[in-house]
Amino acid sequence: MKKKKVTIKTEFKIKNVYFFFRRTNHKKVKRIDQVVDENGNIVIKITMKSTEKGDQYLFSKFHRLVIVGKEIHEVICSISKENGKLIVYNFCGEKINELNVKTEELLETYKF
Repeated sequence: MKKKKVTIKTEFKIKNVYFFFRRTNHKKVKRIDQVVDENGNIVIKITMKSTEKGDQYLFSKFHRLVIVGKEIHEVICSISKENGKLIVYNFCGEKINELNVKTEELLETYKF
């Protein structure tokens, strides 16, 4: 059986915030993660929105895709909630498992 190879493509879109027609130090950041197979087909696509204020990078919902071994992990956690979700997919994009994990553990493991 042929092994399937997938890669993660990450794209950032940054938009300045204006106040009374003047550009401020605040920026809206949109991060788009795509898992793409060797044929160029998109297996999974997610979007994470956040704000950047000078030196601070703030987000209310953390959403990230990570390839771990032969699995794709989708991490969804909200900062205001105690528990988050870890959804595990195979390389074809089929859901294998869904776990509820504490938000602190998810952020320590998957925030980089």
